[in-house]
Amino acid sequence: MKKLFIFVLTAVLLCLCMTAMAAKKEYNPYEKYVTEDKKYQETLLTINSVKMSKLPKVAVMYVNNSQADYYKAIDKEVMKNFKVILNPYVYQFVDGTPYMKELAEMGIEDITTAERADILDIYENTDIDYVIFLQIEPMWRKDKVSTFSKGKEMTAIAPFKMLDVKRKKALYNGRITRVGESSTMFFKLGNKSVALEAIELINEKINYEIKKRLPKYKYGQATVLDKKPVTITVEPKASENKTSAKETVNVN
Repeated sequence: MKKLFIFVLTAVLLCLCMTAMAAKKEYNPYEKYVTEDKKYQETLLTINSVKMSKLPKVAVMYVNNSQADYYKAIDKEVMKNFKVILNPYVYQFVDGTPYMKELAEMGIEDITTAERADILDIYENTDIDYVIFLQIEPMWRKDKVSTFSKGKEMTAIAPFKMLDVKRKKALYNGRITRVGESSTMFFKLGNKSVALEAIELINEKINYEIKKRLPKYKYGQATVLDKKPVTITVEPKASENKTSAKETVNVN
């Protein structure tokens, strides 16, 4: 009887543990640092719903493959940067995780090897306008020692892509490499601070390319400032002074 009781108790505890593990929320850096950011969500509430519907949707597919113990600190820096550069008054920042899962179901686990057509196909029947893909790869550490100091370098490599879904073309495709470095005479240097310095430099390059290449409007909805001015030449009437010059008017 005692053995039966122990067996039943063990089975119940096992079921409870499995239920708790199943109920545990899957870690998602977008949800952690964007959805759960109250200040950012309050900013979204200040945007008129009509204006929001006119903003281009940008899906960000982000993979942290750094294999670092401080990977969450890297996620925080990356997401914090995207929240700023993808200004909520200009773009709709969308979680690209569900689309990465679709690619995985197609057998594409490593998105860096995915063809542009494969990525665009999963967005074809959606309302997404642009796609950004960023992956942080394992970092390379280099220790430097001199007579009076010791230093450390961390090299970060990040494949980065920007795609225009509606036009089915690439806006940017490359690998960003940046080096963070620090040195000291007396104190011990950790990897984390130097690595985050490299991530900050990666973010600067990302910001430059987004500002330069990512349109601020949906396909076919260019703003007045984006359109070239139309020049209309007005001929003087016969009754007017014949010596009057032609007038040129810019119409936006």
